[in-house]
Amino acid sequence: MLLIQTYGTRLKAPGARVYGALPLFRPTGGGGGGGVLIETVILDNFSGASRTDPNISFARDFLEGEVPAGSRVELRHGGEVIALQQADGLSYHADGSLRRAVFSCKPNATIADNGTIAISLHAVQGSVPGASPISRSTLTAQNYRMRLRIDGIDYWCVLNNLDAAGTFRERRVGPVVRAWHHWGVFRQGTGGSDTDQGQWQGHFYSYVWADGTITVFPYAINGRVANSQSYTVQEFEFLNGSSSIISHTTSFTAYGWSAYFLCTGDGQPHWSANATHVHPRASWRWFHDHRLIWNTYDSATVRASVPVPAPLSYSPATPSGAFGDANINQSGASAWIGDIPDWDAHALLATSGTEKSAADRATLLRNSRVNALAMGVKFPAWLVRHESGHPPVIVDQDYTSRGLTPAQPAIGWASNPTLTRAGGAFAGSTTDASHQPQYPTYQAMVTGWEWWLDFMVILGVGCIGREDPSNTVDYSRRPRVNGASRDCGTLQITAHRQNAWKHKIVCDAEWIMPDAHPCKPYMNQLLVNGFAIAEQFLTPPEYAPDRVALGVWRTAYGGVSNIGFAPWQAHGYFVPTICMSVHRGRITTAHKLVTEHISKQLFGVINACPYRGSGLYNCAWREGPQPTTASPIAQSWDTVYCSHSSDQISGLTIKLISDAGGSGGACPTSGLARPIDGGHSYPNLARRACETGAMVGIPAAGVALAYLRTEEAAAGITDASRAIKPQWGTRAPE
Repeated sequence: MLLIQTYGTRLKAPGARVYGALPLFRPTGGGGGGGVLIETVILDNFSGASRTDPNISFARDFLEGEVPAGSRVELRHGGEVIALQQADGLSYHADGSLRRAVFSCKPNATIADNGTIAISLHAVQGSVPGASPISRSTLTAQNYRMRLRIDGIDYWCVLNNLDAAGTFRERRVGPVVRAWHHWGVFRQGTGGSDTDQGQWQGHFYSYVWADGTITVFPYAINGRVANSQSYTVQEFEFLNGSSSIISHTTSFTAYGWSAYFLCTGDGQPHWSANATHVHPRASWRWFHDHRLIWNTYDSATVRASVPVPAPLSYSPATPSGAFGDANINQSGASAWIGDIPDWDAHALLATSGTEKSAADRATLLRNSRVNALAMGVKFPAWLVRHESGHPPVIVDQDYTSRGLTPAQPAIGWASNPTLTRAGGAFAGSTTDASHQPQYPTYQAMVTGWEWWLDFMVILGVGCIGREDPSNTVDYSRRPRVNGASRDCGTLQITAHRQNAWKHKIVCDAEWIMPDAHPCKPYMNQLLVNGFAIAEQFLTPPEYAPDRVALGVWRTAYGGVSNIGFAPWQAHGYFVPTICMSVHRGRITTAHKLVTEHISKQLFGVINACPYRGSGLYNCAWREGPQPTTASPIAQSWDTVYCSHSSDQISGLTIKLISDAGGSGGACPTSGLARPIDGGHSYPNLARRACETGAMVGIPAAGVALAYLRTEEAAAGITDASRAIKPQWGTRAPE
């Protein structure tokens, strides 16, 4: 399938899928001056050596109106306009002002190893598109290729064959760099028509800089909509012609991984010369203000107390990461799920300041990348259509004009698998959407490297697509509600945690995605459908009269569906995720998800008795102790029972509104049934819900917030202890 896509006025080579926007501008030289200073970005050089006139790339986000329609961003260093610069991956706010861009530049400067460079961003009038002097032939002249040896047979994925077939998209274009994403199948030979291996596919993210330097991030995906023979991966190699660049020749002990990356050991792409790894500093408050990640408690002491583990190294043969070879359901879940995992939270905190040494900050960033790769491949839903380079379309919409494959709303790879991974897999490799981490999110947000964003899309679609695709039942990803079958969306009848992580990764990807990205309307539709599904579950006759008092949405958790819910998941995960959608303007506080379910049920259980309700593991919304599906739905919280441990919902014996004994009396006016700390304690998760709810203006959120703030203050939590799991300490900015 060949498809030509153009943006702007310049036509591209036949077969190319052009992606991204024209450069915001190409300065013509001269000194700086004029315009409005937006911010000065400090970038750390963690390249392992000094760099002179370096090739630099970083992403940055902007508030509404900072870069108005008709304006551009100008990069300056030392007060002078950087002569070579461009902006790609553009997205815009509703008012037409710039929301996000990925900047590439080549400042005339030398940055010492572990040193910094300051680049100021200015909003100025006008734009000068300009053409790129860089030719794709510089890339194809290298003859890059990947080789997989499977059961003694070599299979090849050759970039030039993919280029000739037209299976590529242009991701950046301008005077500094041109970039492409090529994709296609592995073949039994180096020819473009040799026998298809049938299971494996390869991807190359390639960047050709103005000075001739080339950056490449190649990887292979173990999975297609196809059957395959049993096999054992024995060797994996990235080559320039016949010259090996990165090679792994030890037989893989675990050959069921979902993807294999041919990157450096520290998780970076290959550079043909002068590998340049710079990192832009950004505080937690900066992420919050730009509606990327909720603000968290931050201080110099917290940043200085961030733990620094030993440096990790990535290998496709044994991508162990932080948890060794454990499966997707490994222990320590609060470390690897959440807005971002522990290692990303530590990297974000430490690299926003200088309390940690440069070496420690480099290690934290290294581990962030390595874990994102090594842990991400353990989620076995890397279903990518080799025809488009992106996942299948599981909504009932046609996006073929944007280069995606025809819609496959009924495709499934859980109960009705079409994704075949022959040859074995590690234990526990289920597509568990409830434990879907946000592994690529931080790297995608801060670096702007295009592969991280595409990984977010892969994991988001994989997470939703593994659900039942039936349209005849109410619990599937295409539920039948109020007599009508709904299109696939991010929300359904399932655990609050599962809904939170599916919705969050799609919502985050759509938010930072360039407007011209092939998957932009696709991700948007998943969100639109998700909110529509939620609204239907909260609309009569599905939303029966007996559910209205407590705002019951029939989610499932705790062993038995249709009895109760897990407040800690709802408070720590679901509420902040939906509130971020409000913060971004995806929905308003008038949506039934907010007015009915979140306000009445999720904040209701805390407000009814903050002493007990803010520390719950399970809570029923049916009446009486040890409720069953036959028990009446409660009409007030004083008939509800709960538990602070992992008891099954059907076995609850503690009354929610009760004294310290848990069997009766009034709710205590102070104290907490479970202690609060600065990490993943359930009361801290409840406060997280209240903080995010209050920030977006949900009245019910403020009722218990003052109570929880008082209890936290009384607990004497130290700043050092907050550094262990800082991502859970969401707080309104001061």
